[in-house]
Amino acid sequence: MKILLCKLGIKLGFEVDVEEGQESELGKLTIRHDVLWYTKPQE
Repeated sequence: MKILLCKLGIKLGFEVDVEEGQESELGKLTIRHDVLWYTKPQE
């Protein structure tokens, strides 16, 4: 899922970054897809 979200963001013209998941008290039961889409400010 993360790969698809990254490819879509790039195709739409965004900068893309993936945030690493944090340790959860629930262990492997939670799924997080932290993919950031952003644009750089114009200078």
